[in-house]
Amino acid sequence: MTGPDPSAGSAPLAALLARRRHLQAEAEAITAEIRRRGLARTANLVGELGERLTLEVLGGTLQPPGAKSIDLIDGAGRRVQVKTRELPAGQLRHFQFGDTELDFDVAVCVRFDRATFHVDWATAFDRAELQQLVTPHASGPRLPGARARDHGQDLTDEFRAAWARLQGGDVPGRRREVRR
Repeated sequence: MTGPDPSAGSAPLAALLARRRHLQAEAEAITAEIRRRGLARTANLVGELGERLTLEVLGGTLQPPGAKSIDLIDGAGRRVQVKTRELPAGQLRHFQFGDTELDFDVAVCVRFDRATFHVDWATAFDRAELQQLVTPHASGPRLPGARARDHGQDLTDEFRAAWARLQGGDVPGRRREVRR
Protein backbone atom coordinates (compact mmCIF):
# COMPACT_ATOMS: atom_id res chain seq x y z
CA MET A 1 0.00 0.00 0.00
CA THR A 2 1.29 3.43 -0.83
CA GLY A 3 0.41 6.84 0.58
CA PRO A 4 -0.63 9.97 -1.27
CA ASP A 5 1.73 11.39 -3.87
CA PRO A 6 3.29 14.53 -2.25
CA SER A 7 3.91 16.01 -5.70
CA ALA A 8 0.24 15.72 -6.71
CA GLY A 9 -1.88 18.87 -6.80
CA SER A 10 -1.51 22.28 -8.35
CA ALA A 11 1.47 23.56 -6.33
CA PRO A 12 4.75 21.80 -5.60
CA LEU A 13 5.26 20.82 -1.98
CA ALA A 14 8.26 23.16 -1.67
CA ALA A 15 6.08 26.12 -2.69
CA LEU A 16 3.39 25.16 -0.20
CA LEU A 17 5.93 24.89 2.62
CA ALA A 18 7.46 28.25 1.67
CA ARG A 19 4.01 29.86 1.77
CA ARG A 20 3.35 28.23 5.15
CA ARG A 21 6.60 29.69 6.54
CA HIS A 22 5.60 33.13 5.21
CA LEU A 23 2.13 32.91 6.81
CA GLN A 24 3.64 31.79 10.13
CA ALA A 25 6.00 34.78 10.05
CA GLU A 26 3.05 37.12 9.36
CA ALA A 27 1.04 35.59 12.22
CA GLU A 28 4.00 36.04 14.59
CA ALA A 29 4.36 39.69 13.52
CA ILE A 30 0.65 40.32 14.10
CA THR A 31 0.83 38.74 17.55
CA ALA A 32 3.91 40.84 18.37
CA GLU A 33 2.05 44.02 17.37
CA ILE A 34 -0.97 43.09 19.48
CA ARG A 35 1.36 42.45 22.42
CA ARG A 36 3.11 45.80 21.79
CA ARG A 37 -0.29 47.51 22.03
CA GLY A 38 -0.84 45.93 25.44
CA LEU A 39 -3.77 43.74 24.39
CA ALA A 40 -1.92 40.49 25.07
CA ARG A 41 0.92 39.49 27.36
CA THR A 42 1.70 36.02 25.99
CA ALA A 43 1.64 34.21 22.64
CA ASN A 44 -1.79 32.71 23.50
CA LEU A 45 -3.62 35.43 21.60
CA VAL A 46 -7.13 33.95 21.80
CA GLY A 47 -6.89 33.33 25.54
CA GLU A 48 -5.42 36.77 26.17
CA LEU A 49 -8.21 38.46 24.21
CA GLY A 50 -10.81 36.52 26.20
CA GLU A 51 -9.18 37.70 29.43
CA ARG A 52 -9.00 41.29 28.18
CA LEU A 53 -12.68 41.26 27.20
CA THR A 54 -13.59 39.80 30.59
CA LEU A 55 -11.65 42.62 32.24
CA GLU A 56 -13.52 45.16 30.11
CA VAL A 57 -16.90 43.63 31.06
CA LEU A 58 -16.37 42.76 34.74
CA GLY A 59 -13.70 45.30 35.70
CA GLY A 60 -10.95 44.48 38.14
CA THR A 61 -7.33 43.50 37.70
CA LEU A 62 -5.67 40.91 35.47
CA GLN A 63 -3.49 38.47 37.34
CA PRO A 64 0.05 37.69 36.12
CA PRO A 65 0.27 35.14 33.29
CA GLY A 66 0.54 31.64 34.73
CA ALA A 67 -1.35 32.44 37.94
CA LYS A 68 -2.93 29.17 39.10
CA SER A 69 -6.70 28.94 38.50
CA ILE A 70 -7.33 32.69 38.39
CA ASP A 71 -7.04 35.04 35.42
CA LEU A 72 -8.42 38.16 37.08
CA ILE A 73 -9.95 39.55 40.22
CA ASP A 74 -13.12 41.32 39.07
CA GLY A 75 -14.54 44.62 40.29
CA ALA A 76 -16.57 42.78 42.95
CA GLY A 77 -13.45 41.03 44.31
CA ARG A 78 -14.33 37.63 42.82
CA ARG A 79 -11.63 35.27 41.53
CA VAL A 80 -12.36 34.68 37.83
CA GLN A 81 -11.14 31.90 35.51
CA VAL A 82 -11.54 32.68 31.77
CA LYS A 83 -11.80 30.00 29.10
CA THR A 84 -11.76 31.07 25.46
CA ARG A 85 -12.19 29.03 22.27
CA GLU A 86 -11.80 30.05 18.64
CA LEU A 87 -13.65 27.46 16.56
CA PRO A 88 -15.16 26.96 13.11
CA ALA A 89 -18.87 27.76 12.83
CA GLY A 90 -21.06 25.04 14.26
CA GLN A 91 -18.35 23.30 16.29
CA LEU A 92 -18.84 23.03 20.04
CA ARG A 93 -15.80 21.57 21.73
CA HIS A 94 -15.29 21.42 25.47
CA PHE A 95 -13.72 23.95 27.80
CA GLN A 96 -10.98 22.26 29.83
CA PHE A 97 -10.40 23.20 33.46
CA GLY A 98 -7.08 22.04 34.88
CA ASP A 99 -7.97 22.46 38.52
CA THR A 100 -9.91 19.51 39.90
CA GLU A 101 -11.17 21.68 42.77
CA LEU A 102 -12.42 24.48 40.47
CA ASP A 103 -10.65 26.90 42.81
CA PHE A 104 -12.24 30.19 41.70
CA ASP A 105 -15.51 32.04 42.22
CA VAL A 106 -16.62 32.62 38.63
CA ALA A 107 -15.83 30.97 35.29
CA VAL A 108 -16.32 32.88 32.05
CA CYS A 109 -16.50 31.01 28.72
CA VAL A 110 -16.04 32.96 25.49
CA ARG A 111 -16.41 31.55 21.97
CA PHE A 112 -15.02 33.31 18.89
CA ASP A 113 -15.94 32.29 15.35
CA ARG A 114 -12.67 31.31 13.65
CA ALA A 115 -13.62 32.66 10.21
CA THR A 116 -14.83 36.09 11.33
CA PHE A 117 -13.28 36.46 14.79
CA HIS A 118 -16.63 37.74 16.08
CA VAL A 119 -17.78 36.90 19.58
CA ASP A 120 -20.38 34.15 19.07
CA TRP A 121 -21.34 33.98 22.74
CA ALA A 122 -20.06 34.49 26.26
CA THR A 123 -21.39 33.05 29.51
CA ALA A 124 -20.47 33.23 33.18
CA PHE A 125 -20.96 30.57 35.85
CA ASP A 126 -20.61 30.60 39.58
CA ARG A 127 -18.66 27.64 40.95
CA ALA A 128 -21.76 25.79 42.22
CA GLU A 129 -23.47 25.86 38.82
CA LEU A 130 -20.26 24.92 37.01
CA GLN A 131 -19.75 21.90 39.30
CA GLN A 132 -23.18 20.62 38.20
CA LEU A 133 -22.34 21.02 34.49
CA VAL A 134 -18.78 19.70 34.13
CA THR A 135 -17.84 16.13 33.36
CA PRO A 136 -14.83 14.42 34.94
CA HIS A 137 -11.71 13.80 32.87
CA ALA A 138 -8.15 12.72 33.62
CA SER A 139 -6.91 16.24 32.74
CA GLY A 140 -9.47 17.90 35.00
CA PRO A 141 -13.13 18.84 34.68
CA ARG A 142 -14.52 19.55 31.21
CA LEU A 143 -17.45 21.74 30.33
CA PRO A 144 -19.05 20.59 27.05
CA GLY A 145 -19.48 23.46 24.61
CA ALA A 146 -23.26 23.09 24.32
CA ARG A 147 -23.61 23.29 28.11
CA ALA A 148 -21.37 26.35 28.21
CA ARG A 149 -23.47 28.03 25.52
CA ASP A 150 -26.88 27.10 26.92
CA HIS A 151 -26.40 27.67 30.67
CA GLY A 152 -24.96 30.31 32.93
CA GLN A 153 -25.38 34.06 32.77
CA ASP A 154 -25.50 35.27 29.18
CA LEU A 155 -22.91 38.02 28.71
CA THR A 156 -22.89 37.92 24.92
CA ASP A 157 -24.09 41.49 24.37
CA GLU A 158 -21.64 42.87 26.92
CA PHE A 159 -18.72 40.98 25.36
CA ARG A 160 -19.68 42.04 21.83
CA ALA A 161 -19.85 45.67 22.96
CA ALA A 162 -16.45 45.38 24.66
CA TRP A 163 -15.04 43.72 21.54
CA ALA A 164 -16.39 46.57 19.39
CA ARG A 165 -14.77 49.12 21.73
CA LEU A 166 -11.40 47.34 21.58
CA GLN A 167 -11.58 47.30 17.79
CA GLY A 168 -12.76 50.88 17.56
CA GLY A 169 -16.16 50.14 16.00
CA ASP A 170 -19.16 47.88 15.81
CA VAL A 171 -18.95 44.12 15.63
CA PRO A 172 -21.92 42.61 13.80
CA GLY A 173 -23.72 39.61 15.23
CA ARG A 174 -27.00 38.72 16.74
CA ARG A 175 -27.72 37.72 20.29
CA ARG A 176 -27.91 33.99 20.75
CA GLU A 177 -31.02 32.34 22.07
CA VAL A 178 -30.75 30.85 25.55
CA ARG A 179 -32.30 27.39 25.80
CA ARG A 180 -32.93 26.02 29.26
